[in-house]
Amino acid sequence: MAKTNRSTPIRKLRREVGARVHAARASRGITLKRLSERTGIPAHRLDYYEIGGHDVSLGELDRIAKALGTSAVDLMMR
Repeated sequence: MAKTNRSTPIRKLRREVGARVHAARASRGITLKRLSERTGIPAHRLDYYEIGGHDVSLGELDRIAKALGTSAVDLMMR
């Protein structure tokens, strides 16, 4: 049986966006708890987004970006 490639373009993008969110948060010294308070998104969900475990909606990505002082486009395209 052939091994399938689990690294689809969507999964790769999800991981890249998550890494950018994490880097932006860490560079600003913001904890997951604080980002959760600023966005209204539960900390455990933010953690999943950062590791690329879940898709983030554009609305939530916009809330995250605003809380980090950046734009959703920057988090997607950097």
